[in-house]
Amino acid sequence: MILIPLCVVIVLLLTGLRIAQEFERGVIFRLGHYVGLRGPGLYWIIPLGIERSATIDIRTKTVSAEQQETITRDSVTIKVNAVLCGGVFEGHIDCPEWGVPKRRYWL
Repeated sequence: MILIPLCVVIVLLLTGLRIAQEFERGVIFRLGHYVGLRGPGLYWIIPLGIERSATIDIRTKTVSAEQQETITRDSVTIKVNAVLCGGVFEGHIDCPEWGVPKRRYWL
């Protein structure tokens, strides 16, 4: 008799477990409002739609720019390659107008 409610409670508790990798952070929303950051590692959220988590990747991202050909002042043709690097350097800044943190990036 007590076994079925106990199993239901255990399943509800286990559905709230989340894992964030070393390079990830979990952004927690409670009833649609920002609560905070969690991770890396194992963390728990309140299940049944009360809390939700979104994952942010904080690794450095690189994008190759297209190779371009240009002419210098002394009329020499050169080819230029570029790589753009960027990433999140601060997890969040509280923004009361939005209710959601702004993410700051570096380039």
